[in-house]
Amino acid sequence: MATLLKRNSSYMVQLARGDGTRPTVTIGKVPKSVALTFKSRIESLLACRQFNVSIDRDLTRWIISLDPMMQLRLAKVGLVDEAVIARVGPFFQAWLKARESKSCKATQSRQQKAHEFLCRCVGTDTLVCKVTEADAIEVRNKLIADGYAEATTRKRCSDIKSMFKHAIDRHVISRNPFDAVATAATATKNKVFVNDDVAAAILEQITDPTLRLMFLLSRYGGLRLPSEAKRMRWEDIDFDNRRMLIHGKNNRERICPLWPELESALTEMFSNAPEGEPRVLPALPTRSHTVWTERLRQAAKLAGVALWKRPWHNMRSTRQTELEDRFPGHVVCAWVGNTEQVAAKHYLQVTDEHFEQATRAAELHALGADDGGTARNRYLEKQPSRPRNRDIGAKTNPHRLVGVSINDPNGSVTPLAALVLKPNTTPILRTADQLRRDYRAAKLCAIT
Repeated sequence: MATLLKRNSSYMVQLARGDGTRPTVTIGKVPKSVALTFKSRIESLLACRQFNVSIDRDLTRWIISLDPMMQLRLAKVGLVDEAVIARVGPFFQAWLKARESKSCKATQSRQQKAHEFLCRCVGTDTLVCKVTEADAIEVRNKLIADGYAEATTRKRCSDIKSMFKHAIDRHVISRNPFDAVATAATATKNKVFVNDDVAAAILEQITDPTLRLMFLLSRYGGLRLPSEAKRMRWEDIDFDNRRMLIHGKNNRERICPLWPELESALTEMFSNAPEGEPRVLPALPTRSHTVWTERLRQAAKLAGVALWKRPWHNMRSTRQTELEDRFPGHVVCAWVGNTEQVAAKHYLQVTDEHFEQATRAAELHALGADDGGTARNRYLEKQPSRPRNRDIGAKTNPHRLVGVSINDPNGSVTPLAALVLKPNTTPILRTADQLRRDYRAAKLCAIT
């Protein structure tokens, strides 16, 4: 039974339940005829609940047509199921709000963008149970039409899929409509190997100690930037045993070596740190990740290097590729903080140095081993020290050509940096291949 009450010109319906409780549903300031109709509907809902009878179609349509706030009032007193009233906008926004304490700001921002995009595509007031697989396919197509890359499209669909998984857990829906679209992570095509020459050139142009240490931690420490660097504390760095405790994603911790490339920079940062400051990089959270990336871009421009795509990820990828050539895969993954499957798909690269090693091995094999290795030794003695290919389209720096050498026709080694094409003339900047061709064609031997 239900009773219509009026207080201060506002109507409300009081319910009488079998357990003795008497919850109320506020209607508001409406005509009495409207209040009586509302009371009649409430009594019908109450009877369906008491006798476990399915709600008829007309009553369901009436519930759906109600204002979302009124639907919530009915849900609070247990008259309607959440599945009947759950709408895309408020339902998923409440889920994102509840997850704020469990995720970082970057994840919150990414999921919020996915929610906003979903609302634009299907509508904020659309019932969650009314979203179909066709709607999911349309969301994906709109992402692609807006120019998003395949990896970004899949990630955004994956975030939306997580929202509908929450709806399944709340028994709002029984099937996830985003099962119809691809959400698995795909390997990026923007892998770039950042060699030591390029890294050194950029480091020379970085004056900010925070940005400099960020660069070193990413390139030579293999850390995720900015999340893992932001959590670093001085108590996590063991200078005596040369080890670092890294607080990784999903609250997973790992121990990795304190690499020689990092030790001096960390020691200098520690000596200049304010008294009582527990964080290694206190200035890192004061600016957005975009600002730090733009500063890195400016330093690269000063070094004559066009900054590559996904700079922080590619430096971490470069470090893992280097370490995989020196240590077992499971050891490197334990240091870097991923799995061998993830590393093979998203991190490991095939570099020009791998091709050089393969071609040199083939040349050695062609010499044969019948003479006990003497031919191989003679071959290796004649080989010049080959420079590492520039994997990034950087402008050639003449100071970086020191140590690049070739064999002249007489068998001696001539440094290219010391080669004089014509006396008393301004040297012309040329690539290593061009210099080799010039030298072999002219057979010049003038060395200063």
